[in-house]
Amino acid sequence: MQKLILACLAWAVPVGIVVLFWGRFPAIPEGVGVAVSVVGFFCLMFGTLALMPNFNTGSGTLLFVACLAVWGLLLLLDRAGHLPWEIVGLVGTLNLIVASGVVGRALATGVTRPAELVPVSLVAMAADLASVTAGPTQKFAGILEHYYTGPMTGPPPVVDYVLIKIPVWGAPYFMPLFGVSDLVLLVFLSAGAGKFKINDRFFNIPAAGLGLLVGVFLAHSTSLFIPGMPLMVLFFLPVVLFQSVEARQLTTSDWVYSIVFPGIIIIGVSLFLLS
Repeated sequence: MQKLILACLAWAVPVGIVVLFWGRFPAIPEGVGVAVSVVGFFCLMFGTLALMPNFNTGSGTLLFVACLAVWGLLLLLDRAGHLPWEIVGLVGTLNLIVASGVVGRALATGVTRPAELVPVSLVAMAADLASVTAGPTQKFAGILEHYYTGPMTGPPPVVDYVLIKIPVWGAPYFMPLFGVSDLVLLVFLSAGAGKFKINDRFFNIPAAGLGLLVGVFLAHSTSLFIPGMPLMVLFFLPVVLFQSVEARQLTTSDWVYSIVFPGIIIIGVSLFLLS
C-alpha cells in the first residue's frame, strides 16, 4: 500500500501543480507545449508504474475493483456536471494508469516462457490493426474526432473516459494521447520481459513505451490516427529476440499462434472491407 500511495503521489503532485497554474504563464508555441507536456507525462507515467507493487492476486483484485468504482463514479459525476474538468482529467488518467498497471502485471503472470511473448505481441498487433481498420477503434475514433473538433458542448462520449489524457499549455482541455488498452499492453510487455530478466529498456525507458511515445508524436505531427500497439510491438520484439536466446526458441504452437492467428485476423478484415 505504501508503494502504491507513493506511486500515485509521484504522478499526481507534479500534474496537479501544472493544473493549479493553468494559464498563468505567457502563451508558448503549440508544438513546444505538446512536446514538453508529452515527454514530461511519459516520464511521470513510467515512474508511477515502476513504483507500483508487484501483482498479488488478493490485493490486485481489490485494487482493480476499486479502480472500476472510481472510474464509474467519475463518469456519473462528470456527466451530471458535478466535477470540474481538471479534476476529471487528473484523477481519471491517474486511475487508468493504476488500473493498467494492475491488469498488465496480472496478464504477465500467465507467461511461462520468453518465447510466448512473440505470438502474444503479434496477435495483439494484428488485432489492433483490424480494430483500427474496420472495428470498434475506427468507430470510437470517429466519435471522438466529431466531439473534439466540434463545439464540445455537453458531456463527452463514454469512450472518452478510457483515454489517457494530459494537460497541455494553451489547450482548453486535457489532450487525449492514447487508449487504456495501449497502456495495458505496454505494462504487460515490460513486465513480461522483466519476469525473464530481459533488459528491454533504453535510458530506463521500456522499448514498448518508446514505440508508444513515437506513435504519439507521429499522430500529432501528421494529424493522422496512428495505432499504438503495432509501434510498441515493432520496438519491443527486436530487443527481446536479440537479447534472449530462449525468446527465439519458438515451439510449433508458438509458430501457429504467431502466423495463423494474425493471418486469420488480416484475412477477415480484408473480406469485410471487400464485402
